[in-house]
Amino acid sequence: MRRAQIVGGTRVSERLTGIAVTGHGKVTAVPDLAAVRVSAAAQAGSAAEALEQVTDAMRSIVGQAAAAGVSEADRQTQGLHLQSWRERPGRPMRHQGTQQLLLRLRDIENAGDVVQRVLAAGGDHAGIDGFTLVVDDRDRHLERARELAMADAHRHAEQLARLAQRPLGPVIAIAENPGRDPIWDSSGVEAIRMSAAGPGEPPVQAGELDIEVFLAVEYAWGD
Repeated sequence: MRRAQIVGGTRVSERLTGIAVTGHGKVTAVPDLAAVRVSAAAQAGSAAEALEQVTDAMRSIVGQAAAAGVSEADRQTQGLHLQSWRERPGRPMRHQGTQQLLLRLRDIENAGDVVQRVLAAGGDHAGIDGFTLVVDDRDRHLERARELAMADAHRHAEQLARLAQRPLGPVIAIAENPGRDPIWDSSGVEAIRMSAAGPGEPPVQAGELDIEVFLAVEYAWGD
């Protein structure tokens, strides 16, 4: 088995008999989907009452999401939780129920309006636990990023071969290290929560995301 070491950011086999390089490919894409995690929460003196309030609020949220055009396939329940505690010994038990719903909004331009409507439907029990903008068709962009990364690696290998005054041979190994998932995690969740409670809808702007691929490529020396 060949052991490996890192030299200048490139993974190099200790018994490598050629050239090892890295290639980087980056594609810029416009997000086409907003993923919103909406929650309903309620506290009550009994577990049954807390769950009933959560269920009623979530039914209203789901109904409003459907009315806003969010398909059933783009609505996913993600959790149902019940917590019970005493504030201090001798006091009655308190219970809190929470349920989460993930909405995939494919019309980013109107995402703010949908968020406002579902929060209004849930009333004081509703909140937002997360808001992200993503690229839905990631594979298509990854394919292009791989092409760019491979071309980048080949340019590096050709230059090194020229500097070494030796012919470049065929590729003998490739390892892919994709960049992190292209997700723009909005830092304005609290702003969205507050805006939805007042007049006007929270603004949502798609912006751009970078989809990246890194390749480690090993070439043999040519004849």
